[in-house]
Amino acid sequence: MTDEEFIGGANDKQVAGTHYKKYSIQPWDAIVDWQLGFLDGCAVKYISRWKDKGGVEDIKKAIHFLEKLLETQMDSKLRLKQLELQSEIHKAKSEVSASTKFGDFFPCSPKELWKSSQ
Repeated sequence: MTDEEFIGGANDKQVAGTHYKKYSIQPWDAIVDWQLGFLDGCAVKYISRWKDKGGVEDIKKAIHFLEKLLETQMDSKLRLKQLELQSEIHKAKSEVSASTKFGDFFPCSPKELWKSSQ
C-alpha cells in the first residue's frame, strides 16, 4: 500500500463489492463508535448487509454470532455466581471453625466421650 492509498482513508474504498459503500454510516464505524466486541460487531456487519449481499445466509450468520455472544455472557455470569458462592462457603467455614469448640457439639470432653464408649 502506498502512502497516497493510505491517506485516502479506509471508508473511501471497499475491497470486493460495494454493499457497504452505499450506507451513510459504515458498519465498522458504528461498531467502533458503539465499542462493540468481535461477536456483536460481526452480527452488526452481517445484519447490515443481508439485503445487499448474502441474503438469508447473512441473517443466519448474524444469529450464529449472537448465539455465541449469549453463550459467553451466560458463561461469564455463571462463573461469577460460582466465585461468589465459593467465597460465601469459605467465609462460612472460617466463621464456623473460629467459633466452634468440641463442646458445642458434645456434652463432654473428647476423653470422657472415649471412656464412655469403652
